[in-house]
Amino acid sequence: MTKPAAKPFLPPTIYRDALAIYLEWPTLCLRFEFCQNGLAKALKHIPNVANSPGYNPGGSNIVASKLIRQKSPKVAKTTTTKREIANFSEDERHAANDALDKILKGVH
Repeated sequence: MTKPAAKPFLPPTIYRDALAIYLEWPTLCLRFEFCQNGLAKALKHIPNVANSPGYNPGGSNIVASKLIRQKSPKVAKTTTTKREIANFSEDERHAANDALDKILKGVH
């Protein structure tokens, strides 16, 4: 089993507000836009994180994106039925209503 690494002498602090992420050392503070991949940009400035194997700055999760593309979305039966009805033309709707009226008149 490996021993955990010692804490760096001057470790950075990462915090955020509503619009930005801040990477702060005791002598320097860097600001990154939160909505423009700010966390990945901030982590690039920390040498032990940026050089670690498996760190993919700004990249997507390849395995998750493949799984998401392979699965088809689950759609409820009522939603499927509503979508099918919405695709009918006006003539088809009138024909279906007329047929339904004939069936209901014959039953009563």
